Amino acid sequence: MAFVAVFAIMNVVSAADVATFSDVQVNGVSVGTESIAVQAGETVDVTAVFTAVRDVDLASVEAWFYVDGKKTSYTSSRFALFNGSRYTKEFSLRVPSNIDLTDDVRLFVQVSSDDGSDTVYFDLRLQRDAFKVDVLSVELPSLEVAAGSVVPVNIVLKNRGLNTLEDLFVTVKIDALGISRRVYASDLTPVDSDDNDEEDAVEKTVFIQIPESARSGVYTLEVRASNVDVDADAVVMKSIVVSGSEGRGDVLTPVVSRTVKAGEEAVYDLVLVNSGNRMQIYTISVEAPNGVSASVDQSLVSIPADSTMVVKVRATANKEGTYALAVNVNSDGALVKRVSLTNEVDGSKAISTNPTVVLTIVLAIIFVVLVVVLIILLTRKPARTEELGESYY
Repeated sequence: MAFVAVFAIMNVVSAADVATFSDVQVNGVSVGTESIAVQAGETVDVTAVFTAVRDVDLASVEAWFYVDGKKTSYTSSRFALFNGSRYTKEFSLRVPSNIDLTDDVRLFVQVSSDDGSDTVYFDLRLQRDAFKVDVLSVELPSLEVAAGSVVPVNIVLKNRGLNTLEDLFVTVKIDALGISRRVYASDLTPVDSDDNDEEDAVEKTVFIQIPESARSGVYTLEVRASNVDVDADAVVMKSIVVSGSEGRGDVLTPVVSRTVKAGEEAVYDLVLVNSGNRMQIYTISVEAPNGVSASVDQSLVSIPADSTMVVKVRATANKEGTYALAVNVNSDGALVKRVSLTNEVDGSKAISTNPTVVLTIVLAIIFVVLVVVLIILLTRKPARTEELGESYY
């Protein structure tokens, strides 16, 4: 059905004579020939034909729809008027979409100057789509959310059509994060009814879960309202900022260069920092050139929220030179940091401090000393003893 408004052509409100109107057309049809219907939300073409009744240095044409106390207007650039000259001005004007069945729609067209104006107005037939839903608002607590958080999305829907919208659903999704949530809204009537609690609008809150693995960035949140038969469909897009988990970790390296002797082990400390609000799991790997043996004490570590951990990286080279190492720290499949280390090796051989080797050397020295002592003892000659004989006289 359509709402039929009172139709009046060339109703004139004049403060001072500037021009007289001879024709006003909407979508190519003169308003004086028949009743003209306009669709809520559509853009109509308006043509105004008028004749100047005096010379005016600066004049303009303004047109507007006036619906339910709200104004949608158009104003032309300013131009000169010459007495007796005929003018035609063409422009487009959008019919308001937020209209009820009880709203009147009135089109005003005005030619004005600094010291006067002439205005005509007329009522039009107003109609709405058979089925139409409008997403009046989409509200979030904040446009910036954290990875892993639950976000409430508050949505207000309104029936803008002529018929009842049955089984209306609303879907909230973020395609880039693989999020989609569909909930039942309600049945919406064309107009509010206090008698039987029927309503033409509804408010819903849809909760969506941001994945903990979501990376930082700007994402598009889509809200779509539609009924089961898809007679009515409306979409609203909104941008949200996600603070991802990859931005909550860091790797500190107190010392990035060590100088050691050939064969001596160089040890580096990696301080893993988790400043987020959930546990992080890090994987650590070492890249080393030929001639260097490198390892990490723990290749997989878990660090509680707001905590740190020290992991040691070890490298050994047997030849003199400068060696570059790289340590890759990853979390949730993303690189947290790549750390560069330097191992300076001089040519002198490091003295082993292995206890077994030291004991062996000590025992060998003792053994040699004992052998020398034994040889000396065995080769030493005994002292000669002088024999005294007896003399007889």
